[in-house]
Amino acid sequence: PVAGLATENKPLVIPSPYVCVEIGYALTAKPTEQILLVKMERPDLPGQFPFDLPSYQQLIYQSPQELRQMLPTVMENLLQRFNLST
Repeated sequence: PVAGLATENKPLVIPSPYVCVEIGYALTAKPTEQILLVKMERPDLPGQFPFDLPSYQQLIYQSPQELRQMLPTVMENLLQRFNLST
Protein backbone atom coordinates (compact mmCIF):
# COMPACT_ATOMS: atom_id res chain seq x y z
CA PRO A 1 0.00 0.00 0.00
CA VAL A 2 1.09 3.51 -0.76
CA ALA A 3 -1.37 5.42 1.43
CA GLY A 4 -4.74 5.30 3.11
CA LEU A 5 -7.92 7.14 2.10
CA ALA A 6 -10.68 7.87 4.62
CA THR A 7 -14.27 7.23 3.54
CA GLU A 8 -17.58 7.22 5.40
CA ASN A 9 -17.69 3.45 5.89
CA LYS A 10 -14.20 1.97 6.07
CA PRO A 11 -10.86 3.47 5.16
CA LEU A 12 -9.56 2.41 1.74
CA VAL A 13 -5.95 1.41 1.23
CA ILE A 14 -4.42 2.80 -1.95
CA PRO A 15 -2.11 0.13 -3.40
CA SER A 16 0.98 0.84 -5.45
CA PRO A 17 0.47 1.51 -9.17
CA TYR A 18 2.11 -1.86 -9.95
CA VAL A 19 -0.53 -3.70 -7.92
CA CYS A 20 -3.29 -1.74 -9.66
CA VAL A 21 -1.90 -2.69 -13.09
CA GLU A 22 -1.60 -6.37 -12.10
CA ILE A 23 -5.13 -6.50 -10.68
CA GLY A 24 -6.50 -4.62 -13.70
CA TYR A 25 -4.81 -7.07 -16.06
CA ALA A 26 -6.07 -10.06 -14.07
CA LEU A 27 -9.64 -8.72 -14.02
CA THR A 28 -9.50 -8.18 -17.78
CA ALA A 29 -7.70 -11.36 -18.85
CA LYS A 30 -9.00 -13.96 -16.41
CA PRO A 31 -12.35 -15.07 -15.09
CA THR A 32 -12.90 -13.36 -11.73
CA GLU A 33 -13.13 -16.76 -9.99
CA GLN A 34 -9.46 -17.39 -10.81
CA ILE A 35 -8.16 -14.35 -8.89
CA LEU A 36 -6.91 -14.43 -5.31
CA LEU A 37 -6.01 -11.13 -3.64
CA VAL A 38 -3.48 -11.58 -0.83
CA LYS A 39 -2.98 -8.73 1.64
CA MET A 40 -0.75 -8.43 4.68
CA GLU A 41 -2.66 -6.63 7.42
CA ARG A 42 -0.63 -3.70 8.74
CA PRO A 43 -1.52 -1.67 11.83
CA ASP A 44 -0.05 1.49 10.26
CA LEU A 45 -2.37 1.20 7.19
CA PRO A 46 -5.75 -0.14 8.31
CA GLY A 47 -8.52 -0.51 5.79
CA GLN A 48 -9.47 -2.49 2.75
CA PHE A 49 -8.31 -2.53 -0.85
CA PRO A 50 -10.60 -0.76 -3.31
CA PHE A 51 -11.14 -3.93 -5.36
CA ASP A 52 -14.52 -5.60 -5.64
CA LEU A 53 -13.74 -9.27 -5.06
CA PRO A 54 -15.73 -11.68 -2.88
CA SER A 55 -14.28 -12.31 0.58
CA TYR A 56 -13.43 -15.94 -0.30
CA GLN A 57 -11.07 -14.56 -2.96
CA GLN A 58 -9.23 -12.36 -0.48
CA LEU A 59 -6.62 -13.73 1.88
CA ILE A 60 -5.63 -11.39 4.69
CA TYR A 61 -2.75 -12.41 6.92
CA GLN A 62 -0.68 -10.82 9.71
CA SER A 63 2.65 -12.63 9.48
CA PRO A 64 4.60 -14.74 6.98
CA GLN A 65 4.07 -17.76 9.24
CA GLU A 66 0.31 -17.26 9.14
CA LEU A 67 0.42 -16.99 5.33
CA ARG A 68 2.40 -20.25 5.09
CA GLN A 69 -0.21 -21.93 7.24
CA MET A 70 -3.30 -20.52 5.49
CA LEU A 71 -2.30 -20.44 1.81
CA PRO A 72 -2.32 -24.21 1.06
CA THR A 73 -5.86 -24.61 2.41
CA VAL A 74 -7.17 -21.56 0.57
CA MET A 75 -5.56 -22.69 -2.69
CA GLU A 76 -6.96 -26.20 -2.28
CA ASN A 77 -10.47 -24.80 -1.76
CA LEU A 78 -10.23 -22.50 -4.77
CA LEU A 79 -8.82 -25.25 -7.01
CA GLN A 80 -11.64 -27.66 -6.08
CA ARG A 81 -14.04 -25.44 -8.04
CA PHE A 82 -12.06 -26.28 -11.19
CA ASN A 83 -11.42 -29.95 -10.34
CA LEU A 84 -7.70 -29.18 -10.04
CA SER A 85 -7.08 -30.10 -6.40
CA THR A 86 -4.90 -33.04 -5.44
